[in-house]
Amino acid sequence: SSQPTSPPMPASGMRPLNALIVCVAYVIAYVAFDRVSYVAPVAPFGITPWNPPPALSIALIAWLGARYWPALMISAIAAEYVVRDFAAPLAFTIVNAAVMTLGYVTVATLLKRIVGTDFDIRSRRDLLWFVLIVAVITLPIAATYIAILTGPNLLEVEDLWRNILTLWVGDFIGIIVFFPAFLLLRRIPRRVAWPNWPVAAEFAAQILVVVAALVLLYRADPDTQFRLFYLLFLPTIWVAIRHEFPGAVITSCAIQIGLIIKVTAAGQSEFPAVELQSLMMTLTVTALFLGVVSTERRVATEALRERDEEMNRMLRLAAVSEMSSAVAHELNQPLAAIANYVRAAAMLVRDPENRDPALLGETLTKTVQEVDRAGRVMHRLRDFYQTGAGRLEAISIDRVVDDAVAPLQSRLKRHGIALEVHVSKLIPEVFGDRVQLATVIHNLAANAIDAIAGDAAPDAPPPRIEVAAGARGALLEIAVSDNGPGISGEIAGQVFEPFATTKREGLGLGLTISRTIVEAHGGQISVEANPERGAKFVISLPLSAPRDVP
Repeated sequence: SSQPTSPPMPASGMRPLNALIVCVAYVIAYVAFDRVSYVAPVAPFGITPWNPPPALSIALIAWLGARYWPALMISAIAAEYVVRDFAAPLAFTIVNAAVMTLGYVTVATLLKRIVGTDFDIRSRRDLLWFVLIVAVITLPIAATYIAILTGPNLLEVEDLWRNILTLWVGDFIGIIVFFPAFLLLRRIPRRVAWPNWPVAAEFAAQILVVVAALVLLYRADPDTQFRLFYLLFLPTIWVAIRHEFPGAVITSCAIQIGLIIKVTAAGQSEFPAVELQSLMMTLTVTALFLGVVSTERRVATEALRERDEEMNRMLRLAAVSEMSSAVAHELNQPLAAIANYVRAAAMLVRDPENRDPALLGETLTKTVQEVDRAGRVMHRLRDFYQTGAGRLEAISIDRVVDDAVAPLQSRLKRHGIALEVHVSKLIPEVFGDRVQLATVIHNLAANAIDAIAGDAAPDAPPPRIEVAAGARGALLEIAVSDNGPGISGEIAGQVFEPFATTKREGLGLGLTISRTIVEAHGGQISVEANPERGAKFVISLPLSAPRDVP
C-alpha cells in the first residue's frame, strides 16, 4: 500500500484550553531542547552547531497555525533566561527572539503552501522544497542574529562569518533532522505490530553497524576521525533503501544524537564540532533523498501492480462480454429452431384433419434435441466460467466444425455469403474441449462475415467463406479463409493483441481469447493473406493428447 497519510494539522478549531496546554508544553520542551543542545557554544550565547529547538517551533506553527507566534517569542526569551541567564542585554534578546520567530513562522508558512497542510514529505519534490526553504530562510536568521550581537561588541567582528556559519549549520541540521521525526511521531499507530523475524534480524544488524561506526569514530584520533566519518554512510544508505524515508529519518536522528554525545565528551577544544556537523548535514540530506526515492519506488511499484490487477479485471470482464456474444450466437440457432418446432407442433395439434402423428412426433423429437443442445452449451460454458477448466475428450473435428458454423447460417443467408466446408474424412479424433474449439472456429467465421459485410468495394467478388480441416504430419490444421477486404498492414501484426480491432463496436478481444484457447490446447494460430483477396486464419493442433486444457 502507499505511504500512510497523516491527518491534516489543525490550523484552527482547537479548544482554547487545549491550545494553551500545547503551548505550555511547547515552551517547556523548547527550553529543555535548548539546554540539551547547548554544546560547543560560541561565547555564552546560543550559537551552537546543533539547534533542534527550531524544528520544534516549526512543528508548533504547523500544528496550531501562525497566530500562535507569541509562544515562539516566549520560549526563546525563556530559554535565554533559564539556560544562559540573559547573556545579552534584554533588549537584544527580545529583538533576536523576534527575528527567530519571524523566520520560523516563514518557514512553516512556505512549507504549508508548497508541501501541503499535512506537512508530509512524500516525494523528491517535497523534500527538495523542504531542504531549500530551510537552507534559504535559516541563513538570514543566523546572519541577523549574529549581526545584532556583533554590533554592540558582544561578539568579535573577526569571527563574524565563522559565527554565522556555526549558527546556520546548527539551525539547518536541527530542522532537517528533527522536523521529519516530529512528523513521523504523528503517524505512530496505537498498536504497533512486531515485524517478522527476518526484518527484525536485519534491523538489528543495521543498528549494530551504526553503533560500530560510531564507536570507531569515538576512538579515532583527530587526524583520522573525518575519514572514518564516511563509514556512517554505509549503514545509513542500507537503512534508507530497506526502510525508506522513515528509516532514513530515524537513523539520522540516532547518528546525530551519537555525534553530539561525542562532542560533549570530547569538548570543543578537542573536537571540531562545526566541521563534523557539516558532514552530518551532507549525510542527512543524502539519507533523506535516498529514503524518499525508495518510498517513491515502492509506491510506484504498488500503483503499477494495482493498475495491472485492474487491467486484468477489465480484461476478464471484457472477455466475458465477448464470450457472451459468442454464447448468444451459439444459442440463437437452437432457440430459433425450438420456437419453430413448437409452432409447427402447435399447428399440427390445432388441425385434426391434417394431423400426422409421425410428423408431430418427429417435430417434438427435434425440439427435445435442440433443447438438449442448448443445455449442453450452457452447462459447458458454466463450468468454464466457474472453474476456468475445459473438458478434455476425444472429439471428431467435423462435429466441431458443424457446431461452429451452424449458428451462422442465418447471417450467411442475410448477407448472401457462400460457406464451403471441407473436412477430410481421414482425420483421426483429437483431444480437446469441443465447446472451446467450436467457439474459436465460430469466432473466426463470424469475423469473416463481418469483414465481407462491411466491404464496400465495387469490384468485390461474390462473397465466400471456406472452412477446411486436414491432417499435415502430426498436426491438425483448420483454416478459415474469406475473400473479403483482408487485414490492413497497420493492424496485421497486432490482430492477436488485446483491443486490436477494426470493428466499430468490437472490443478487440475475440482473437486474443481464441489464441489463448488454441495455445491451451497445445497449438498455434496464425493469420496470412490470401493469394487473391481476403484473409486466412490457420489453427494448428497436435493430433496427440495435449496437456490439460485450462
